[in-house]
Amino acid sequence: MRDDRSSQSEPETVAQAMPTVIADIGLDAHPATTLSSFLTLCHLTPFVLAARIPKLLAETMIYSPFDRDETRLAVAEKAEAVLEGTIAFQCQFAASTLAMQAAFVEGRFDPHDYLNGFGELASKTLGPAVERLQLNADRLA
Repeated sequence: MRDDRSSQSEPETVAQAMPTVIADIGLDAHPATTLSSFLTLCHLTPFVLAARIPKLLAETMIYSPFDRDETRLAVAEKAEAVLEGTIAFQCQFAASTLAMQAAFVEGRFDPHDYLNGFGELASKTLGPAVERLQLNADRLA
């Protein structure tokens, strides 16, 4: 006997479940997000540099390297953004690959459905750098 606990029907195959999985992991993103991230980097980088350079020059007069907060922040933020970007790239690549493999297994592979997922790699990689840059712009303004 079939158990009807709710009116919602469960997907019977992996391919039927894929549209919700793709939306959940962000594989349906628009390519314009990559362009937006890149343009944000191009727009905010000169502002942050112009605001940060006087602080870095002022810190050259401080004898102790432990008291150079802006220098420490500048170096640490770059390393953290690179690490977070690398992890985001690997997670997005794995999610795109698994979604593509599931579609192959079901025999319902449509390349256009998965191009956005692989196209989103650059945006996911730039995401942490853009986020740090926006936080720096707010902090230094």
